[in-house]
Amino acid sequence: MIRKFFLLLGLTLCSIPAAYAIMANPNPITITQPDGSQLTIRLHGDESFHYTTTQDGYLIRKDVDGYFKYYDFQNKKLTQQVATNADYRTAQEAKFLSTLAPAKKWHNQMVQEAT
Repeated sequence: MIRKFFLLLGLTLCSIPAAYAIMANPNPITITQPDGSQLTIRLHGDESFHYTTTQDGYLIRKDVDGYFKYYDFQNKKLTQQVATNADYRTAQEAKFLSTLAPAKKWHNQMVQEAT
C-alpha cells in the first residue's frame, strides 16, 4: 500500500513540470544579423520543443557564423542561404524558397520526431 502511494506520488510530481512548460513568445522579434541587416523572426513551441521561423513561416536556424539561415527539414540540413525578410528577398532567394515548404507543413512530423 505504501509502495503504491509513493509510486503514485512520484508519477504525479514528475508530470507537474510538463504541465507548466513556458510557451514561446508569440510576438515577432526583430534581430540583427552579423552584417547589420534586420530579420524579423517568430519563436514557436515551449521549452521542451521549439523552433524558429521567418515571419512568413520558413524554418530557420542560427549557424555557427551567427547568421540565421533557412533549414531544409525534408533533407534535415541547414542551407547556406542567409534568411531575409520577405520584402527584401531577391528573385534568386525567392526561387530557392520555392523548393522549401513552410514550417506548418512539417509541424506534425517535427513534433513526432521530438518525442
